[in-house]
Amino acid sequence: MNLLQLKDLLLESGLASELALILGALLIAFWNGFATKSAFGISFWIALFAIGASFFLSDYTPVEGSFHSLRFYFWSGYLKKYFGIAASVALFGYLEWRNERGIQVRTELLVLLLLSQLSLSILIQAKSLWLMFLAAEGFSFCAYAFARPTGKDKSSNESVLKYFASGSLASAIGLFGLTWILGFQGTIIDPGNDFLVSVAFFPVAGAVFYLSFLLFKLGGFPFHFWVQGVYENAPTPFAGFIASAPKVGAAFALLNVVAGIEPNLTFPLVVLALVGSFFGNLAALRSVTIKNLLAFSAVGQAGLLLIPAIFSKQISGAESQLLIFGIGYAVVIQAAFSAVQYFENHLKDGLSVTDFSGQFHSHPLPSVLFIILVMSLIGLPPTIGFSGKLLIFAGILKGSNLFSESVLYLLFGMGLGTTIISFGYYYRIPYFLIFRNRLIEDHTLRNSSASLMWLVLATLFVFLAFFSPATFFPFP
Repeated sequence: MNLLQLKDLLLESGLASELALILGALLIAFWNGFATKSAFGISFWIALFAIGASFFLSDYTPVEGSFHSLRFYFWSGYLKKYFGIAASVALFGYLEWRNERGIQVRTELLVLLLLSQLSLSILIQAKSLWLMFLAAEGFSFCAYAFARPTGKDKSSNESVLKYFASGSLASAIGLFGLTWILGFQGTIIDPGNDFLVSVAFFPVAGAVFYLSFLLFKLGGFPFHFWVQGVYENAPTPFAGFIASAPKVGAAFALLNVVAGIEPNLTFPLVVLALVGSFFGNLAALRSVTIKNLLAFSAVGQAGLLLIPAIFSKQISGAESQLLIFGIGYAVVIQAAFSAVQYFENHLKDGLSVTDFSGQFHSHPLPSVLFIILVMSLIGLPPTIGFSGKLLIFAGILKGSNLFSESVLYLLFGMGLGTTIISFGYYYRIPYFLIFRNRLIEDHTLRNSSASLMWLVLATLFVFLAFFSPATFFPFP
């Protein structure tokens, strides 16, 4: 095969960006085997180059069509660009986090970061349920390594074991559901049992099991048990990466599953969205540490990410709603973890909400940027968080003919209620930053340039995307 044929194959398959990630991972592994002393420094630049090449080569992704087990949409290349940005933020954040704490280098994390981005890219393009399952599992194995704590605290190690155990359980349930979907296509014909005839029990149950597997990737109810421990104990840049990129990937995979399978899953998805959103936000009200608060807030946001999937079969435009809400939330939550890392660099690790008291006077710019991100997480204007939630509500209105009035009232009540509840716990951040007396003196001077840079860029996105969404998001 000559270079021209290779180029044509990459253009047809849309796998040019994935090839860059694979080559980057192989180069890092090769260099680590032959030059162990300088492995991390060179590997860092190889990883950065591979992520950059993947970003630009994602333009070769077809706008629509399919290639074997892959299917392309108008948002496929765009999401691959986002995954590259999220991975680069985690990469620079980890370099800053490690250097300022004197932690031993772990070159394998750079390989796993590239492989995790590769898995997410395959996940959003997978047409086959098997390929989707394997891609999601590929990310999970990378995330287990990201979540490994650096200390020897017993509770920290238990959080990783809980993450792995719940992930294994979710994978088993998802695989079981996949066999039911493939083994019982169509409706079970049994004249003596109207229940099976009316709801096609096995395909519906199989689809629910398979969606449970994707809910684990979303960190949504009821597979949210790992969220709190991982967010609190993992290195902060990787906690931000796990809180953002896989949520977007799993949300679009879930949307593809709901749109592509025969059973009607409206009712179970509505129940999961309602219960998960309220549970997460109510739990966040009692959070003491800042990472705990962000963790339970993420569980609540996962409930809202289900809404576009609920309407994907009946209403056009669900993909655009999910794109704006999902990307807007993911960028903001990763930036929020960058803000946490900034203050950890200057105060201490394991910050509680009260530890932010009076820090506005010492760190005015990061404090203002953090407050703006909090406004977006709540869903207040003029931020992209407000635009995303507004589109979710608009989708509920478009689906008014699909539900009874009582279900519609519940969905609207969920959206408004969770927004009010989120204000009830997020307001503490600006309140302690500005109005309370300082509890911790800033004695630790660490380099926080990477965290501050991403804070500035994310805040600009939060505002500019609100006023001109067409500049930042693709539309069909």
